[in-house]
Amino acid sequence: MTQGLSSFLTITDVKIEDYGMYKLSVYNGIGSRFAEWLHVKPIGKPDSPTDYHVIQEEISETSAVLTWAPGFDNGSSQTFYITYGKKGDSSGRITKSVEHKYEGKINYTLRNLETETEYIASINAYNVEGKQAVFPVALIGGSSGGGIATVLVIIGVIFIVKKIRTSGKR
Repeated sequence: MTQGLSSFLTITDVKIEDYGMYKLSVYNGIGSRFAEWLHVKPIGKPDSPTDYHVIQEEISETSAVLTWAPGFDNGSSQTFYITYGKKGDSSGRITKSVEHKYEGKINYTLRNLETETEYIASINAYNVEGKQAVFPVALIGGSSGGGIATVLVIIGVIFIVKKIRTSGKR
């Protein structure tokens, strides 16, 4: 649109596949041609991670591996914050940050878990625009039977950490 000596460019109905670099070239018959590069990108809070679960094969006596697929970052790099601790003990919560390096799925190992102890964990995605919703996760420490159970709860997981016997099984 042009009004007087000014021209305006409005981009509408933008989809993810439209994001990228564009060259805008303008010439009005007076003087030289003007060219400018435009970076079309979203600005907003990151989308929620998906496929959030525990990798069953990676459960050990005192650790568990969480995995998730990052949601769309909406224009800014994102960092994930995992907060976890024993259920009912909010004073002992631990928060770890995981930078998104633009690989596919992200794995994070929770270490030093106590057997036969229930844990609660949550994950948040942050960028310069803010954070997305919290995803709670219940984690249960090892049982004396040594079993493994994985149950999806909304977008969280419940699992039992293996208790490894000292009879040489590792």
